[in-house]
Amino acid sequence: MSTQDEWSSFKLVDKHVTSIAPEATFDAKSEEIKEDILRLIVQYLQNEGYTSASATILDEANVKIMEKHQEREMVRKISKSIKEGDWDLVAKMIHKNSNLRKVKFHSQQGLGFLYAVCKEEYLELIDRQEYQKAFTYLTTHLKPMEKVSGRQEFKDLCYLLTCKSITEVESFRDWEGVVKSREKLAEQLKATFELDAVPTENVNIPDNRLVNLLHQSVAYQMEFSRYHPKTVPKVSTLLRDFECQVLPNAVKTTFVGHSQNVKVAWDLHGHSSRIWYLSANSAGDHVYSASGDGTVKVWNVRNAISYLGDVDGASNPPPSNNSDCISTLTGHSGDVYTVNIHPNETHLVTGGYDQTVRLFDIQTGAVVKVVDY
Repeated sequence: MSTQDEWSSFKLVDKHVTSIAPEATFDAKSEEIKEDILRLIVQYLQNEGYTSASATILDEANVKIMEKHQEREMVRKISKSIKEGDWDLVAKMIHKNSNLRKVKFHSQQGLGFLYAVCKEEYLELIDRQEYQKAFTYLTTHLKPMEKVSGRQEFKDLCYLLTCKSITEVESFRDWEGVVKSREKLAEQLKATFELDAVPTENVNIPDNRLVNLLHQSVAYQMEFSRYHPKTVPKVSTLLRDFECQVLPNAVKTTFVGHSQNVKVAWDLHGHSSRIWYLSANSAGDHVYSASGDGTVKVWNVRNAISYLGDVDGASNPPPSNNSDCISTLTGHSGDVYTVNIHPNETHLVTGGYDQTVRLFDIQTGAVVKVVDY
């Protein structure tokens, strides 16, 4: 499942259902956001003592700001010339400014605007009934842009040469005259260049803003990770998203009882092969052992616990090592690898080499259910 798919599903965050995707929080292509990111980087570099690097970035940023000022001024002049109908000056300014021509007007939207300029000049020639100039303009300017206009609209433009009024052609009946059409074209110019406000130089940035944002991001990832850490883990890298380790990273319970080194306290004998697994009931007075001899033995260790709990120096004889086996459960045809007690402590579940899971009744020793896997 992709990251987008994961975030498209609803999540429960602080008792509120949310489906906000990270990339939906802000537009990374926005000029304002880009400027803010740049300011955060510069602030961090300055705080860390990278003065030359921060100065270089600021110099490049100032150059871009100057270019934006020039671009805005050029667009303003083109817009003014469009409203005045000075088409020669419009064409001269468009082709003179290499940055506008290279970056903007070679895009699909930019070509659409160029075609709109040429079409407006052509329609005004038709409106003034200057058909000879209109024909020349059609062949030199509009014909090369036939792919932009479309074949049908180009045919309609050609048909206008035979008309006395632009409104005779259905596709141009929405033409509102010279003044309003020029105003719409000027608005289209602004939309094409998406003129954003030039950022101001004096912006108050909170101290250590970039580091604080990173702290917030990692803290959020920790808070809502799949396995919630009980203690704050140490993050050694920011190049990857935080993932809580599945293995325990904190002490859950400390058992107190031994005052000296732990040692072997008691031996229980009875199995003829190795012990693979041990389990016990909640009281701790019964132990269940799974063995390689294909059996599960039930041990009553109450006597052993009582003996070990006597006062040092007691003369009571220890219980025998094999008398505490109160039951032997059979049924597996190979090693028994695991054994565990049911929560109601009346049944045992075992798994063995014979690829079966067996449910035993502890009291009777009978097999209640067998599951093959």
